[in-house]
Amino acid sequence: SIHASNLQALKALGLTIVLGVLFLAFGASGLLRSRVLLPITQIKAAVDRRRRGEEGAVVPRMHNDEIGQLAEVLETSLSALETLDDRLRLLSHAIQNSSNEVYIVDARTLRVSFANRAAELNLGYSNEELLQMSVPDVAHAMRDLDYAMDLENRLAPAGELRHSYVHTRKDGSEYPFEFTAIRVNQEPHRQLIVLGNDISDRERQDAALRTSEKRLQLAVEGSSDGVFDFDIEHGELYFSERLRQWMTLPVVAGGSDKLLDAVFARLHADDLTDVRKAFLE
Repeated sequence: SIHASNLQALKALGLTIVLGVLFLAFGASGLLRSRVLLPITQIKAAVDRRRRGEEGAVVPRMHNDEIGQLAEVLETSLSALETLDDRLRLLSHAIQNSSNEVYIVDARTLRVSFANRAAELNLGYSNEELLQMSVPDVAHAMRDLDYAMDLENRLAPAGELRHSYVHTRKDGSEYPFEFTAIRVNQEPHRQLIVLGNDISDRERQDAALRTSEKRLQLAVEGSSDGVFDFDIEHGELYFSERLRQWMTLPVVAGGSDKLLDAVFARLHADDLTDVRKAFLE
């Protein structure tokens, strides 16, 4: 009977231990769910909502423990990344819609890795075609190795080059292209960011201005009249050759001030004060 009594006591103790273990397991499981699994699930859900662009989706910090600290760090990092992403989208929009041609080129191979819409429109190639091309395909001058090496040498000291050459479109027509190339080192490759535009209109305007100036010069030189011009804003004085001869004005160094002094020296004393005042005012 003593043996039976001990056996019963052992069974009762074993049952107590099993029940204790079960209760402890259930308690630990509940603690695990409330302190670990539930916060992680809510963090994941908040991150998913942020990825979908939902407003007001904040990574929750449910407890002031390691997981809570992780949630806070994650929220800060996501906010910083979203700000950076917004800026990159704005920059990308500005580049794509710029009236300037924008390219990213491998500095070693001169292969085009990016071209914006202005480049497509001006050259007549699709974006897919441009990404299969290199700079010499559109800038034929770059096929000359000595020319290309000269540009590389000029780019090397400062990492930036301002230059112009001719671009050839897909249809074979050409236009003058003025650009700035900026070297960017991104290991293991060096990239060139090229920003430029078609300067055909400016060259036409410059040519028209030179022609107009030449015609005016011929008209002045062929005229029997003496001509002078005084640029009040910049204080510059011009006398035609014939007027110089009439007034025996020397060719003097020192600009308009010296020339004006030479003119004043030839005026009658009675007129000098009024003329000087008219010029200087």
